[in-house]
Amino acid sequence: MTVSKKSIIGVIIGIVVIVIAIIALKPRGLQGTYTSTSEELGTDTIVFDGKNYKETVVKTVDVLGHKKTYRDKYSGTFNVEDNEVTFEGKTANGATAKLSKDKKVLSIQNGQQLMKKE
Repeated sequence: MTVSKKSIIGVIIGIVVIVIAIIALKPRGLQGTYTSTSEELGTDTIVFDGKNYKETVVKTVDVLGHKKTYRDKYSGTFNVEDNEVTFEGKTANGATAKLSKDKKVLSIQNGQQLMKKE
């Protein structure tokens, strides 16, 4: 059985196309929702999608016996390099955060830790 040059070239091209497709479809950066809830800081949620983030901070305070809820929203872009997340845009907690190696915990500058929702 002989294999022609056309067959070999066809197989090589097919493999190259598959490898390029896998690399192109691989998600980059962070994906998903990270959240933290505490009595003093309220609930902080950051949603990462592609290179963009949206942060929502919800805090309930007691004003003269009446509860009042405040909701702040922030958004922008971000970069990740060596598990360091740099936010480009306004945030509630600062311009940088540290990402754990398993990408399940985001440690913010103010000491707050946001956990990834599965």
